[in-house]
Amino acid sequence: HRPGQPQARATGQVLAPPLSAQQFGLIKVLLDADGGPVPREAIVSAVWPETERDGVSDDSIDALVKRCRQRLAEHDARHSYVVTIRGYGFRLDQP
Repeated sequence: HRPGQPQARATGQVLAPPLSAQQFGLIKVLLDADGGPVPREAIVSAVWPETERDGVSDDSIDALVKRCRQRLAEHDARHSYVVTIRGYGFRLDQP
């Protein structure tokens, strides 16, 4: 962990190694929605703020979500934290 770098926790434990900046951005925008749905456009704005929505493919968003799911599963394989809302986006489901 580098000083000033945000830390993410799952099941009370700090994720190590730390999440990438993009992974952290995804988790933060989902947390900020407080369990509500987050459209793909909002994810692009939060994770890639300097990029237009058309500049980020759905495959790039899906790959980021997959990596986050894998990292969270390392700490809690029994729970699916990032839930897909077909045709819209994602939401965070906290245990």
